[in-house]
Amino acid sequence: MQEKKVLFIINPISGGKNKDFLPELIRTKINNSIPFEILNWQSASQDIETEINKKIEKENFNILVAAGGDGTVNRMASFVKGKKITLGILPFGSGNGLARFLKIPLNTEKAIELIVTGKEVIIDSGKINNKDFFCTAGVGFDAHIGTLFAKAGKRGPMTYIKKITAEFNKYKPSQYELEIDGETYSEKAFLITFANANQWGNEAQIAPGADIQDGLLNITLVKSVSLLTAPVIATRLYLKNIDKSANVKTFAGKKIIVKRQEEGSVHFDGDPGIMGKKLEVEICPTSLKIIVPANSRLK
Repeated sequence: MQEKKVLFIINPISGGKNKDFLPELIRTKINNSIPFEILNWQSASQDIETEINKKIEKENFNILVAAGGDGTVNRMASFVKGKKITLGILPFGSGNGLARFLKIPLNTEKAIELIVTGKEVIIDSGKINNKDFFCTAGVGFDAHIGTLFAKAGKRGPMTYIKKITAEFNKYKPSQYELEIDGETYSEKAFLITFANANQWGNEAQIAPGADIQDGLLNITLVKSVSLLTAPVIATRLYLKNIDKSANVKTFAGKKIIVKRQEEGSVHFDGDPGIMGKKLEVEICPTSLKIIVPANSRLK
């Protein structure tokens, strides 16, 4: 096995959590057991990928560790995808969907130790139009709220709750035409999630049966949600049985074409965006090398 040589990428502002302590903690926990370097990511507009490429070409790093929130993990995973470089995660996000699914410790000290002791596996990823996702992507109410949240002056859970409360009664299900591996469906939906892993984050399992190595995307379509049914749907997310709800339809496929009546919000690993009337969603099998616990069921 090739010797591990690690480049840690720290996004100091992502996830809303202070990381000033992190460089010294990394030095203490690694303790010269493997070669490593730390690179600080100064801002979202910084072309960090160019700097990483220079480091890799010059010093032959073979592991890239993303220390940040879900958006940081998505961007670094997109960079690593398809390359002979392995991704590691130090989770600092509010949801940490991919880290939770892969059983990567949320405790920072244990997550650093995992970079040394963990094993490398290869997982699938997804793509919605030109954007990669590794956990989930989707359209509908959750994507709409994500877009409004990104535009809000204040961040944090209270802002998120306020947006949901303000928009819930106003938001109406939309009509979608779905083509899943050649089979067509016409459905009205409050939201549709395309899942590579099983959850949005925080163990809210929108696709309990999702397998990150099976070469398929699981599709969860929530038909409608009212003030009466919302608490039941939310409870099912955490009981891991939303797929048993009469208000939910599930599918699985490799290539999905979505047609909607107008352009609108989408999300990919929680990051919001605006895309057109037609969306092409597909699985990218065995496309990302990543470090997981040595006792992981993944191979």
